[in-house]
Amino acid sequence: MTTVPDLCYDFHLTWTIEGSTHECETALAFRRDSLEFPSNSALGEVITDFVTAMQPVTGNAVVFTGGYVLVGVDPPDVPVRLEFGSTTTGAGSASTLCMNSCWQAQKRSVMGGRKGRGRMYFWPPAETVVDPNGSIDSTTRGGFESALWGWIDDQLAKSWIEAAVLLHENPADAPTIIPNSESFPVNSKVSTQRRRLRP
Repeated sequence: MTTVPDLCYDFHLTWTIEGSTHECETALAFRRDSLEFPSNSALGEVITDFVTAMQPVTGNAVVFTGGYVLVGVDPPDVPVRLEFGSTTTGAGSASTLCMNSCWQAQKRSVMGGRKGRGRMYFWPPAETVVDPNGSIDSTTRGGFESALWGWIDDQLAKSWIEAAVLLHENPADAPTIIPNSESFPVNSKVSTQRRRLRP
C-alpha cells in the first residue's frame, strides 16, 4: 500500500461505466503548504473541480461518483479517509470502447528512473476517435489533455496546495514533486492496466 505522509492528501477520483458493476478510480496526491489547513469543503472542491473539468470530454456511459481523499498523518499510519459523492454523467453521446481500453496520462516527477514515474488510468475514449491501431485522434487527445491540465493548474493555484507529488510504498521515501501540469502528458494510444496489453 502506498504511504500517505504528513502534509499530503491522496485524492482518489471515482466513476462507473455502463455495463459494469465495478467502481473505477484513478489517483493524484498533493502536498499542502505547512501553514495552511484545508477545510473538508476545500478538499471536496478538488474532486468537484475534477468532475467539472472532465465531464465535457467524457462520454455519457461514464458516471462520475465523486471520490475520496486519504489524509496523511504523522507519524505515518492509517490515513484519515474522507468521502465525497457525485452523480454526474459524462456529456458525450458516442459509444465508448470496451473497458480494458482507456485514456492514460503519465506522471513525470523530478526524480529520474522508474521510481520517479507513475500513471493515471481513466475511462475508455469514444470508438469514433480511435483507429484500428489504437491511436487516438490528435484533436480529441488534445482536448482531453487540456481538460486534465486545466484541472491540475486550478489545484496548484489554490493557496493551500504546494505541489502535486508522487507517493511511494516505502515510508522512508519522501514524496517526489511533479513540477507542473505539463508533466502529465496523455498517451496518443489507448492503454490498459494489464501489463501484457500495454502499448
